[in-house]
Amino acid sequence: MLFRKTLIAGVIFLTILVTPVYTFFAVSQNEDSIPCWNNQWRYRQEIFLPISTESSYARYQPIDIDIEFNHPCWAENSEKHSIRICCWSKGKWYELESQVYDLEYSDPVHIKKCGLVFLVPEFADGKERYFVYYDKDEKKPPLYVDHVSIEDAYYYYEPIPGVLAEGDYYKIVEDGDIVFGVGQKGKAIYRMFSQCIVKQKPGSKEFGITSSDDIVSFCFSYQHGAEDKNEVSSDQVLISKEICVDGNLMVEFRITSESQGKDLRTTNVYKYYYSPTEEERISVHVKHQVFEKGIVKGIENVDGRYGALFTYKSTSEKIKKMRFGEILPYLHIYGENDKIKEYKIDIDPEGKEREWIIPYTADCDLGRNAWISYDEGEQGKTHAVIFSSNQGVVKEGTRERDGIQVKVAEKEYMDLMGTEIDYVAINFGRNAYEPGSSHDLEIPNDLVVEFDAEFFTSEKSGYPRVIEESRFFQELVKHRHNTYNGSYKGDQNIYTLTIIPRLTGRIFIHPMLDNITGVNLTNVYAELYQNNDFISNGVVYKPVIGAPRIKFPKLAPGEYIVKIFLKIGKQPPKYIGCKPVKVEKDTEVDVYCTWPKDITVKTIDQHGRNMDNIRLFICINNTIVGHPTSLELMKMLKLHRGNIEPLQHHNS
Repeated sequence: MLFRKTLIAGVIFLTILVTPVYTFFAVSQNEDSIPCWNNQWRYRQEIFLPISTESSYARYQPIDIDIEFNHPCWAENSEKHSIRICCWSKGKWYELESQVYDLEYSDPVHIKKCGLVFLVPEFADGKERYFVYYDKDEKKPPLYVDHVSIEDAYYYYEPIPGVLAEGDYYKIVEDGDIVFGVGQKGKAIYRMFSQCIVKQKPGSKEFGITSSDDIVSFCFSYQHGAEDKNEVSSDQVLISKEICVDGNLMVEFRITSESQGKDLRTTNVYKYYYSPTEEERISVHVKHQVFEKGIVKGIENVDGRYGALFTYKSTSEKIKKMRFGEILPYLHIYGENDKIKEYKIDIDPEGKEREWIIPYTADCDLGRNAWISYDEGEQGKTHAVIFSSNQGVVKEGTRERDGIQVKVAEKEYMDLMGTEIDYVAINFGRNAYEPGSSHDLEIPNDLVVEFDAEFFTSEKSGYPRVIEESRFFQELVKHRHNTYNGSYKGDQNIYTLTIIPRLTGRIFIHPMLDNITGVNLTNVYAELYQNNDFISNGVVYKPVIGAPRIKFPKLAPGEYIVKIFLKIGKQPPKYIGCKPVKVEKDTEVDVYCTWPKDITVKTIDQHGRNMDNIRLFICINNTIVGHPTSLELMKMLKLHRGNIEPLQHHNS
């Protein structure tokens, strides 16, 4: 009896205690208690964020979610639509800049679902509420600022022999500043450029190595010999690339690359979100595939990495272009024992061989809040890689351990002519070693690795900011709208044609002469044609050693005509060379040039009478390289001496 009375009293007490909370919650979630933002919009639905916004760290976090409409939603495309995101805070409405993408149509002008992006506002305090407004009828398009853009670009840099950065990349621009470049193909110093994210210094207007802060690579690689050249890596050949979304708050693109032997492949989907703060973040959905068994040899610490954070420091007494980068003094890692480990980095390594700060024998596994921070300490600059989880990374793989293991090395890469380059490599990859067991040096031929990661940078907040960022990213990424399994054709404009003009008196365009005189006396350039249509001008670069080269990047496979011109001073350009080229892969060809010669063509019929309205074709090796349409043009034509097939002429 006493027990029953006690139980009843306890229930009454809990009811009194809980009821006010329940009532408050019900009232706070009553949508009808909030006035309408704009009566011209018929429908609204409340959006519940996957994170709490009480903390100031939540401000400007990118919200990227699926939205499914309960009523017909008018949308012509991702720019012309009726969708608005509004926030109710402290008795006031705020319209938030937003972006929609990947629209799913129910009929030609209405959608039922899409991806939605907006930022947590600066005034967020955890009590604000979010709504999507939309209508079945057409509305004027929202006039939001286009904060971010993406450009398919090409880069070349070779200040001294042995230091080369060249390749195609995606340039990400935010409010006029270049924030990241992501490599499609090429080489950056001694690393391949594909799948590399190159962070640019704040306020950068030109992309380049000298303005870079740090580099993160998301390719799969392992060592198969003692030399750097023996590395097998999925960043060696570009297979396809494509811009998926170019919006006002977010850009998305994918890059697929593979190893030379086609035994490794990486497909990465990158998303960059606008941030009005000094912090920058770009997220990556990574998928690595292994098709042939690999055996690790030579450098056993490179035993199958999923990616790496690379940093360079170059100093030079005489060459200004060789002064770039810095090595930060600390590395912090969230370990498997849920403790943060700190490692010191030598900011001026002297060894010519790799010094392993964290070898595989250290068994440095990431813990559940998986992140790596390369930084200046509790304050100052930090570059971090944050993972969605340390579990479920290995999707397939015979006898393959799950998890992520870290190995770190540094060395002096070069010391030549007063120029020194040092680097640090922070590798994250296979969980190939556990104490008490042997080192797993066999990479199975059915290995599939897949995970989400974020490259996060801050100029002043130190590694404590990474701790907060990891909590938000690891929750937000679970709810993001994804297009990873979508069907994409891929952009096939991936090949580079390199032209080496020969016998052009190239000593006169050597950069040394430009540096001495300050005047470029001569200029060799090239034009590319396909089916008689002009394609582009070549990108000329002049190595310190060797002949100048003219690049035509981002070409589709096909047959082209290259025409070489020489311009001296203010004189009209002279046509000095021509060659048909078939492009099926990256191609390099010599074009032998010579001084031009005037040829006048006169056409008469069998009766000796002049023929008007003729059409002439100029051929090299049975390939038409020109077809002037009048005798006056032919009188001005400068023909390549030798190697010319007979002119064909036909009545119009």
